[in-house]
Amino acid sequence: EKYILEELNVKALTLSGDKASYGVTLRAEPDHKTLGLRLKGAFKAVMAEIKTLSDETLTQFVDGGDLVVQGHKLDTGDIRIMYSFSGEKSAELSSKYEADSCGDILVMLDITPDPEMIEEGVAREVVNRVQKFRKSAGLKVSDEVTMHYSVVPGDHSLTTVIVKHLEYIQTSSKTPLRMKSESVTNITKTEKFDVKGAKLELNISPGFPLDYAGSSSAPGDSGESEGAGNPAVDWVNVELVGVRSARHTGGAKKAGILLTGQLADWNLQRLTTCVQDIFGIYGVNLELYYKPDKSDKVENLNFLKNNTIYAFLPHHKGSSSQQPKKGFNCKFLNIAQSQGTTSVLLENPVGCTLDNIQDALSALKISGVYKDETKKKKLQVSELSKMSGLTLYA
Repeated sequence: EKYILEELNVKALTLSGDKASYGVTLRAEPDHKTLGLRLKGAFKAVMAEIKTLSDETLTQFVDGGDLVVQGHKLDTGDIRIMYSFSGEKSAELSSKYEADSCGDILVMLDITPDPEMIEEGVAREVVNRVQKFRKSAGLKVSDEVTMHYSVVPGDHSLTTVIVKHLEYIQTSSKTPLRMKSESVTNITKTEKFDVKGAKLELNISPGFPLDYAGSSSAPGDSGESEGAGNPAVDWVNVELVGVRSARHTGGAKKAGILLTGQLADWNLQRLTTCVQDIFGIYGVNLELYYKPDKSDKVENLNFLKNNTIYAFLPHHKGSSSQQPKKGFNCKFLNIAQSQGTTSVLLENPVGCTLDNIQDALSALKISGVYKDETKKKKLQVSELSKMSGLTLYA
């Protein structure tokens, strides 16, 4: 069910064998070619009766019963079973649902306009424009920039949508988005887009804003604090150097590991295996170093905490030009519990969204996640991806 919801981008999936509750009935049409050749002169009368067969008769036939028309036993290949809306609400149902069928499976898509879903669709359009601008500007995923936006006319609903869905837009586009102000002077690129009858202007300036969860620096941040956008548990960043990750990772080079449990529980073999699993690298020897110039090999794991390690092939040379990112590489959530705060990954490696978040929560014996301490409204797992870097409550 989760796979279907995510692939089709729908809110809910309802499985039912009760056609009547949806005003759906079966009707049949003859297969002219098959029956015409077989029945010859009797075909016309059989065809007419097939079209009048009741829903009850056809349902029994679909369930494996026999179907005899005008003394002729029919097989599944002789007729085509179709679905239709019937009864007093047939017109209403036809306008509410788009339907399609394959064999004995009917799919009904509720197309009733919903204000919240319409807003989410507009937010996805904004994400699309941000991503297009990043591409046309020649930006890399690792480039730290801020996009400033303005909307004309100023009272257009697009502004409200951006403010309301800002976290989703930033998370999906991997770009901090801020309303443009007169104080912004270091603009490097500008582009305008048409979105739902409004003019959306986007401006790029270098660097992340200090309040952005993905920011690599903040006042007094040494990259080793547990606040300022980092996981609540100990962690280590991983970067591949001269090693190609598996195709399913999209060629990712950066990842992160949550050092759960005690640091004493970790050893070099476990760490190396973890790196191989994350990037899908098997059948090769990896060497781990604390520095990109290969001057400090990972042997003493006491230095792992909130650090960066580099994974090399044995023959690959190091380089001193590579600078580690301050802060954790991957998107994550902190979840406060009565016994303390833990962390859950939303992606790993960077750019690869994890689809087993529910399993991770279950492993931590977390049955529900809430946005604040009052715990009034339980969050859906599908909502968590929009809350990267936040602390939620269990």
